[in-house]
Amino acid sequence: MLTARDNTPLLHRPYLATNKRPPWYKDKFFYLNLVRRSLAEFLGTGLFVFTAVSALSGAEDRESVAIAAGLAQGLCYGALVAAMMHVSGGHFNPAVTLGVLLAGGINVVASLCYFLAQLVGGIVGAACVLAYDTGSNSSALEYGVTRLNSNLSPMQGILVELLLTFLLVTVFLHTTMEKTEMRPVAPVLIGLALTAAVISSHSLTGGSLNPARSLGPATVASRDHHNPWRHHYVYWVGPLIGGFLSGAFYRLILSSHPLIPITEPETVRTTG
Repeated sequence: MLTARDNTPLLHRPYLATNKRPPWYKDKFFYLNLVRRSLAEFLGTGLFVFTAVSALSGAEDRESVAIAAGLAQGLCYGALVAAMMHVSGGHFNPAVTLGVLLAGGINVVASLCYFLAQLVGGIVGAACVLAYDTGSNSSALEYGVTRLNSNLSPMQGILVELLLTFLLVTVFLHTTMEKTEMRPVAPVLIGLALTAAVISSHSLTGGSLNPARSLGPATVASRDHHNPWRHHYVYWVGPLIGGFLSGAFYRLILSSHPLIPITEPETVRTTG
């Protein structure tokens, strides 16, 4: 038992006791929990990408492609967020993780592990499409590759991906990090936001909003030599900047406790 200089047990002198928690990097359970959380991000991202590619390969005409992509991705993403939120927060998107990092909801080490798990999960999810891919000229993986509309410049594509990722991450942050009555329905709102974003941008950029979503099909489809990497940087630059801006706006201004307060604190009146 710890004692003071006069041999009095610190238990009886609480003002001298040290109850400080060790830093996170010395906590033996942090790394075990990080593996569990990263595994959830890996599984969730893999299932999401597999669903997204499968939905596109099953669409019969151009008019139904955007609706099929939006509904499949929105419903799948919302369901996975609801299922995994208690484990990892349910990001499944490097842009979302970047936004949460800047918003103060995750540390740097965990975010790097999330990034790696999401990217590998996206590749594995796309590779699972090979289980039913026929390997023809219009293969399922070819449908899953996100491509820029020929009438759009790369800068315009980046802007589309940036703005709609900003929308998605903003909804994610304000519904999961704020203790409001909207928190129980956060997965539904996040899924609806993704559905709207994908439908509105599918004919322009393919509606990615997620570097892992674009990386997976592009990596696996490279075996067919159809140049899936053309303008691939658009699906990194746009979403990551959108996630960065959303997280920064939330942390600095839009959260319930912003770093830059723009309103006077409420004064509490007391009656004598």
